[in-house]
Amino acid sequence: MKVDFKFKNIILLILFNLFLIHTIHSQTMRQLEAKAVNEYREIDEDLNIVYKKILLMYDDDYEFIEALRSSQRNWIKFRDSEVKMKYPKEDKGFYYGSSYRMCVNYYLAELTSKRIKTLNQWIDGTEEGDVCSGSIRTSSLNNQNIDNPFADYSFTPPPPAPPQEIEIIEDEEEIVEVEDVEVEEFEEDVEVPFAVVEDAPIFPGCEKEKNNEARKKCMSQKISRHVNRKFDIGLAEELGLSGRQRISVIFKINKNGDIVEVRSRAPHPRLEKEAAKVIKSLPKMKPGRQKGKPVTVQYALPLSFVIQ
Repeated sequence: MKVDFKFKNIILLILFNLFLIHTIHSQTMRQLEAKAVNEYREIDEDLNIVYKKILLMYDDDYEFIEALRSSQRNWIKFRDSEVKMKYPKEDKGFYYGSSYRMCVNYYLAELTSKRIKTLNQWIDGTEEGDVCSGSIRTSSLNNQNIDNPFADYSFTPPPPAPPQEIEIIEDEEEIVEVEDVEVEEFEEDVEVPFAVVEDAPIFPGCEKEKNNEARKKCMSQKISRHVNRKFDIGLAEELGLSGRQRISVIFKINKNGDIVEVRSRAPHPRLEKEAAKVIKSLPKMKPGRQKGKPVTVQYALPLSFVIQ
């Protein structure tokens, strides 16, 4: 009888310990799950804040706003499909265990964080002169001074033409030895975007700047001042235009430091002509350099002003 009594006590003790372990484990899992859920909710709220901020910042760009909304809807579908791909089984608890809800919320938080990083580009803005900025406005214009009549518009230049494919043609002509061929040297006309050029063109008055970033900033400021001083804003009013007027200009500073290939886009041909005339009146600059050699530098200039 004593043996049976001791055996029962041991069994009860084991069962109690198992119950205690299960309870502690359940409480720990609930805590971890709650932490994951809260983290995802906070990041999801951050995404909504970023999204709404972009809508406000770009509310005058109808085409971009429509594209943004479409992109966000498609991203939500992408997010859900990514989660389904990672956890495809119907019986989640059986296949992925009690940690499934915790794991899926952490994964949602990870995907959402990446989306926030992508959208923040439109808030942070891009460097002035970046010809690949697309709909992203320049950071200087996103943080513009309200006293400046020119404001927030970025120009999307056409993409560069793809390189032509080299066609190899077989023929039966006599093969010439290499030593018999006279090689003619020529300089390749390289074009580099302003945002990535190693040594930016030097605008008159910016010679004393110590590094490339300082020279680029100085050049952008000088160009903005030149445009503010030279551009005839009253022209838009003469044309009967009202509200915000956007003008986008793209041009190049060639290897000699001259302004060439000026292109402009505006609501009226006369505004385009005025913008091109102002840009063509920019002074000759010291050309930009890439790998120590003079190169042609592409520059994009977004302009905007309001006619009351």
